[in-house]
Amino acid sequence: MEQIMPGKSSVSRREFDIVIIGAGVIGCAMARRFTLEGAKVILIERAADILAGASKGNSAILHTGFDAEPQSLELKCMQDGYEEYQSIRQRLGLPLLETGAMVVAWSEDELARLEPIFETAKANGVGDVELLQPGRIYAREPQLARGALGAVLVPREHIIDPWSAPLAYLGQAVDHGAEIRRNTELKAAQFRNGAWQLETTSGPLAAHWLINCAGLFGDKVEELALGQSSFTIKPRKGQFIILDKAAAASMRTTLLPVPNERTKGIVLCRTIFGNVLVGPTAEETDERDIAAATTRRSRGETRAGLLRNAGHRRLCGLAPGQRVEAVPHPLPPRASLYRGGRDPLDRSHRGTRHCPPCLRSLQGGRQRRDRLPLRERHAPRDRAGAAGRARGEGHWRPQAAHPRHDGPLPGLLLLGRRRCHCR
Repeated sequence: MEQIMPGKSSVSRREFDIVIIGAGVIGCAMARRFTLEGAKVILIERAADILAGASKGNSAILHTGFDAEPQSLELKCMQDGYEEYQSIRQRLGLPLLETGAMVVAWSEDELARLEPIFETAKANGVGDVELLQPGRIYAREPQLARGALGAVLVPREHIIDPWSAPLAYLGQAVDHGAEIRRNTELKAAQFRNGAWQLETTSGPLAAHWLINCAGLFGDKVEELALGQSSFTIKPRKGQFIILDKAAAASMRTTLLPVPNERTKGIVLCRTIFGNVLVGPTAEETDERDIAAATTRRSRGETRAGLLRNAGHRRLCGLAPGQRVEAVPHPLPPRASLYRGGRDPLDRSHRGTRHCPPCLRSLQGGRQRRDRLPLRERHAPRDRAGAAGRARGEGHWRPQAAHPRHDGPLPGLLLLGRRRCHCR
């Protein structure tokens, strides 16, 4: 992504409206939104490229928020993000795989928990959810393993590409004047004279607002800026296996388990590239930036074996007894680190909290609702063909919406000459 990120050519440009720390999906989305609103934005990332943390490995589900806490800020962010992606994806050339999802109950205890999930979805405005009896479940997914007792169908849970979306967000931000500096780590921060004075490994910066999108290092960044952090991040490692494309014929709907006290469980879903994803695990770890896949055994099984067997138990089409040429074989496991270490049903940590002036931490739902007082520099440029403006959405076309998934994955060609090499 060398040409899309002109950070080194603008080292002398030190004063900004907003500095965003962390170029994951949230940081890229924030850079886009504030740049389109007229802010002078710089995004700094300590890694060599964007999406180097948890953003690079996830299930890529475009989430309706059906199971979020009603009336929470988390729900509002999910649903606003869902609607915005739907509204811009065609103009930005971003893909969407319409699958729907089912939360499937396999025991009487899980069956009893479907009704609260259904009611929560209704309360959250996801009005098209349905409670399904076994007959309708198997009519929709005939290769689902026998024994399903019921399900909640969420028709608008879909699949996207987790890489092209943030790349498009950042590309549009850069096209409209934002800057990004990679290999740039925050070393010190102090708020004085109405602005943040930052020391980084690429030189000093100043900004009216500092936005913390540092992912697993969010508490460390807040501690660096404020002297202490009001929250602690406990990492978990989530490992997936990726089944080959023969597996995709076995399912059309994302299959979600009923959440338990510790985790939302192992998901089976198709990918935008035609594979099937099984995972993630939820492994407690002290490591924040080592996300290598491991083969360590758990209860006599390797991690890959555990995930593959979970898939076999849910889909007859993945059963080991098939003809050899039809059995989907897993690629080497993929792993990612993400925030965890709490009861997934306990959302008491989410919501507004007091923040010192001009610092916003976007960690685990700890967002503030405040509007940032941006100067009226120009009108938002979020429309194609805006007269006299820089390039709008209609002129920025990453080649991600590939109509076929039976060949090698293409690189993302930007404006016919910029290529992303982050794979």
